[in-house]
Amino acid sequence: MTDAMDEVLKAWGARFPDADLSALELNRRLFLAHRTLAAYSAVVLAGSELDLWEWDVLFVLWRYSPVDIAMGDLQAQLFITAGSVTHRVRHLENRGLVERRPDEANRRRVLVRLTPAGLEAAEAVAPRIAQASTDGAAQLAARGIDLPALNNALAHATPPLVLPSAHVREVS
Repeated sequence: MTDAMDEVLKAWGARFPDADLSALELNRRLFLAHRTLAAYSAVVLAGSELDLWEWDVLFVLWRYSPVDIAMGDLQAQLFITAGSVTHRVRHLENRGLVERRPDEANRRRVLVRLTPAGLEAAEAVAPRIAQASTDGAAQLAARGIDLPALNNALAHATPPLVLPSAHVREVS
């Protein structure tokens, strides 16, 4: 069975006939699988007044709730830059979903937590996100993807992945 990715690889192969394109193919197919799964979550979130990136932040804070989390730890959990986490937290703070405060033990650190409204929003959407993920995964499984094997392989590959940080740009 051929798909759009086969056309992309054919074009790359025509320009770089000696190149091993297997890693490029894997990268693009994982990206497309991610987009497929994220689309299911985005449909759920559309009715909740949350964007996918907002849910990502709320989800991390919800997992740690009621414990505060440092901005740097939130950044690490979200795999985004410090500037991006600051922007996202500020946005959610303006919406009344999170609050920031200085860490009393280390005044250079800022701690973040869900507000009661943030907790309510996260708990309201979490079961629907879980179902959306299941529905999206079912679409992948229906196409013959062995999801447990794929999960296992990726779990053993990450972490630790060493990212070439000087060359990584955040994709939103």
